[in-house]
Amino acid sequence: QIEVSSGYSASFQWDNDKKGGVITVNAPSALSDKVSVKMTISDDHSRTATLDVTLAVVEVTITAGAANCYIVKPGSTLTINAVEGNSADKVEFDSAELVWQDCVAMVKSVSAGVSDNVIVVELNSGLSGNAVVAAKKDGVITWSWHIWVCDYNPDEDPMVWTSSSSGKTYTYMDRNLGAASAEKYSHLSFGLLYQWGRKDPFVGADGVMSSVFVKMYDIDGNQVRLTGQLRPVYDGADYESTNLMLSIQNPTVYYWAPSSAWPVVDWYTDKAALQNNDLWGGVSNIKTKYDPCPEGWEVPGAGDCWKFRSEYKKDGNLNDASSYDSSYPWYIDSEAGKDTGFRYRFSDTGKEYWFPFAGKIGPNSFDLSSVGAGANYHTRTTENTLAKMQIFAWGNPASETGLNRPYAASIRCVKVQE
Repeated sequence: QIEVSSGYSASFQWDNDKKGGVITVNAPSALSDKVSVKMTISDDHSRTATLDVTLAVVEVTITAGAANCYIVKPGSTLTINAVEGNSADKVEFDSAELVWQDCVAMVKSVSAGVSDNVIVVELNSGLSGNAVVAAKKDGVITWSWHIWVCDYNPDEDPMVWTSSSSGKTYTYMDRNLGAASAEKYSHLSFGLLYQWGRKDPFVGADGVMSSVFVKMYDIDGNQVRLTGQLRPVYDGADYESTNLMLSIQNPTVYYWAPSSAWPVVDWYTDKAALQNNDLWGGVSNIKTKYDPCPEGWEVPGAGDCWKFRSEYKKDGNLNDASSYDSSYPWYIDSEAGKDTGFRYRFSDTGKEYWFPFAGKIGPNSFDLSSVGAGANYHTRTTENTLAKMQIFAWGNPASETGLNRPYAASIRCVKVQE
């Protein structure tokens, strides 16, 4: 027996194994914002069970474009077209859920609109932060998306820089991917951390000099924890398998590799021939389905677009107060508490952009380190078995090098160039 709100109708269909089923609710033309559903079932022994719930009714509107990250204002309702990142490949799913949020009660609900191929995310007002929501099929995650909840418009105050060597102009976000703000000296500017080539984020430190991860919660406010695991390896019949699908199904698991695996220290595989150098478009130079940046933005390449970092002057002893010349665009303050990141200042406007020392998670264990003292910033580019990263540290103002791919590092998205 099923009872529903006035004007609605409902039916129930058992699964083939009679262990579960689906309730279908049909809505009237005049929708209400809620509908109550009560279902009672009984068996041959007069035993009964009752489901009594109240469901929210939300509007389904297709979100323009496709990406793995959506910037959404607090209190909004987001409708995600359930495709795999920056592609038209539809995701198979029968349910949806919140994987984690870093602000309790920020996410009000996550719903699966299977017939419309959408995931609907409702947000509560007045709360900002980051979240990951997932589509699931038979209880297994088939894809997930990062929801960046903030009053931030990346087009309002980007860092626009032109390379004198190539003449190309690059437009950077004014903050790290996932950052709550662009505020100098604050851990709120840290943003999220990413393993090279993966689309899903990991939370960073909860303070400027902390090695403790930001806390995460489920939809009910229970704490969710990241975990670290040694990457699986495959031989025999599974010799050519990789960990790509495993990483998609487990967005809260950090896969590391032993240092003894050199030269293939990679979360993805233990074989150089199977490494994927184009996960973020480093070969094709096209934004891929695994790129973690919002629509219209992408992970930058190596080389030319980072040459603003060479616009500095330093003197011999880096312990001297005069080590970095603040009249040059790229510099660090020597004052304690203000030496936790680089600034880039435009001489014509005086506008500054902050690149914080957000730290990193290591490639050979699940340890957060160097917070407030250094950072790695990802590029989409690879070099042999390594990933090219920008190294940020006091005394190391302009270094780019190849590092092991499991590192979880910061991302500063750039505008996709047409």
